[in-house]
Amino acid sequence: MDFNKYVGLPYRHKGRDASGVDCWGLVRLFCKQELGVELPSFNGVYYTTDTEFVGEGANEIRKSLSDILIKTEDPKPGDICRFNIIGYPIHVGIVCDARHFLHVEEFKNANIARYDRNPWNKRISEFYHVRTDD
Repeated sequence: MDFNKYVGLPYRHKGRDASGVDCWGLVRLFCKQELGVELPSFNGVYYTTDTEFVGEGANEIRKSLSDILIKTEDPKPGDICRFNIIGYPIHVGIVCDARHFLHVEEFKNANIARYDRNPWNKRISEFYHVRTDD
């Protein structure tokens, strides 16, 4: 898996291709190109400042992915990591190795960061393995 080819992709709200991605768009693009797995877009399910809607959106996404993503306690490269922001699991990235993950944040380009250090180590929620046909 080539994580570096995604570094520098620009952030774009609801972005789903290499011209610009949000955090789910990056995960979706990576899974399609690197794992051959097509994940749902979820462009219609987005959080706002309304924390009740955030929780509902996160639950809807979790339910619809239950047969594709398998929770794991032993993350491997290519797995998805989920982070809590304002108390809700609304940020995702891709595990690169035992300490690093690929992600994109609002108004920043995609980058590789450490999930074992501040601020991410306090926000990490869960890891998921992506089910492939292999």
